[in-house]
Amino acid sequence: FLTMLHQARQAVAVALAARVGQVDVAQALATVAELEAKGDAAEMRLRRLLLVHASVHGADDIPGCLTYMSIGKDAERISDLALGLCQIAERVAPPAPRVREDLAVLGEAVVAVLGRLAEVIANEDEDGARALIKEARSVQQACSARLDDVVRDESGDEVAVAAAIGVGDATVADDGEPRQPVAMALTYRHLGRIAANALNIASSIVVPLDRLDYPATME
Repeated sequence: FLTMLHQARQAVAVALAARVGQVDVAQALATVAELEAKGDAAEMRLRRLLLVHASVHGADDIPGCLTYMSIGKDAERISDLALGLCQIAERVAPPAPRVREDLAVLGEAVVAVLGRLAEVIANEDEDGARALIKEARSVQQACSARLDDVVRDESGDEVAVAAAIGVGDATVADDGEPRQPVAMALTYRHLGRIAANALNIASSIVVPLDRLDYPATME
């Protein structure tokens, strides 16, 4: 499982680098696709091991097995989302410089969360898990705020998303920089979901099985 987390972090880092134009997109896509395939295979192997373990050891270990089933899916999903980010990068150019810089900073925060996640899980660090949950929530909020900015103009009126799709994703703003309303909305959505999956995994350290993914219910 820890290998899955390390590979998921690597996949997200490579995908973000591709999205902001720091690496060759085709090469990044191949790397992330390989990591995502490894994540799929690892999740299936984890399921098999857990089923065998549960059948041998019986009911006492069922909660632990179900927990790992759940967070195994979360880890696999992170790699899926990284592949989605790479596919966005494959279809559109990097965003405008000011947006690109902000996206890179936000991406670094996501990768940092993933980097600490494996350590928290390995050490069953409850304090570290609680801190990580707060950090992941902060990232989610940042992604949501940027998503709101994408779909609303400066006056607060909603952008006609259908029109944006209809004219393509390379409209030009008043400052002459290209706009990518659809691609940026998807990018922020993917990053927010990556943070959410990391939060779910961290919650396994601090909440019982029935409250997994919902650590706020313990507050």
